[in-house]
Amino acid sequence: MGGVKDFENRTDLTLSVTIHVRAGANPDTEAGEQTFGLRPWQSSMVSYGNSRDIYLNGLEVMTLTDGKVTAQQQFVARRGSPFDDILNKNNHVIIQRQGDAFTITSHNSVLITYAGYGVWNRTVDVTGRVTAAYQKGQTVFLASNDWGGDPAPGERKYLFIVWREGNGATGAGVVGENDSTGVRLSPF
Repeated sequence: MGGVKDFENRTDLTLSVTIHVRAGANPDTEAGEQTFGLRPWQSSMVSYGNSRDIYLNGLEVMTLTDGKVTAQQQFVARRGSPFDDILNKNNHVIIQRQGDAFTITSHNSVLITYAGYGVWNRTVDVTGRVTAAYQKGQTVFLASNDWGGDPAPGERKYLFIVWREGNGATGAGVVGENDSTGVRLSPF
């Protein structure tokens, strides 16, 4: 598996974003590029690279407003540089606009990789719903039919969440119906 990052557009513009994937650890080599769009205020999880090529080498941002193209590109010149840290030490990359320039910042947050609700083989995938709730500020998750209906009538259901912390550590939690402790995630 390659890298995964959440890219967030904190502008009122539609953006075209190209990420440059580094071949291995050396910033002098490139393994390819990937382009994706971000609507205004949209956040999108982007997977890139492979098990060997997990680092980003650069970022290009472009928008078209009133017939005018505004574009900016920035590349990593050396490992450990401030821009290298922005792209590769954090899993949430934020694109903002100041005047005619874009600013790129980042921070670490929890990435929910899977969430399921149910029991045994009667489980529904609720990853999208749990992720949306987390992105809106919810940090404690309880098991209830609100997540995905009642996939197993008459059975006690469980909410199971798997996540990856910003530092790469994987975590998991499970909570049953009527348990008040819940699964607790770090704040966004």
